[in-house]
Amino acid sequence: MNKIVLTNILKKKISDETTVVAISGFGGSGKSTLARAVANELGKSEIISVDDFAISRLNKRSSDWDSFDWSRFENEILIPLSRKDKEINYGVYDWEKDSIKSVKNILVSKFTILEGVGLFRKVFMKYFDYSIWINCPLGVASERGRKRDNELYKVNHDKEWTKIWTPNDRDYFEKYHPDLLADITVPFQD
Repeated sequence: MNKIVLTNILKKKISDETTVVAISGFGGSGKSTLARAVANELGKSEIISVDDFAISRLNKRSSDWDSFDWSRFENEILIPLSRKDKEINYGVYDWEKDSIKSVKNILVSKFTILEGVGLFRKVFMKYFDYSIWINCPLGVASERGRKRDNELYKVNHDKEWTKIWTPNDRDYFEKYHPDLLADITVPFQD
């Protein structure tokens, strides 16, 4: 775990309110892994994944990652966090049923870690106390994502990686320059 990242996050912790840490990068870059490592180091953390806000199995081609319900993400997560709500309820997407399967209730912790692709855009940056972009070449991230899906999840998403997700990541990066919006850029870990 990068000590500079932890030091910077802790500097942002100025009150008993939750500190919102956002982690983004290309699909397969290691966002979930970094989120878990940060949460483990910080303690008293809750991780919320953008994947819980998917629509139609992420099958839409767009530079805005329109296969996520960004409005629902803002209304169910970002706005309640900005209001300093002590409890948040949000719908969790089910890939099998292609719908929201349940509602998750969380008590807001000292640190709330948000992670996912397409997360850094100017309209959302005001909600984050600290933002981290994982610097991983797109080709490397895509290959890692394919390998993870095949080996860990036993699902072949090669077509989605090739025709939708990797092009979405490329177009999103070119449109939003999320690496420039982030407070810090960290290298991916093998």
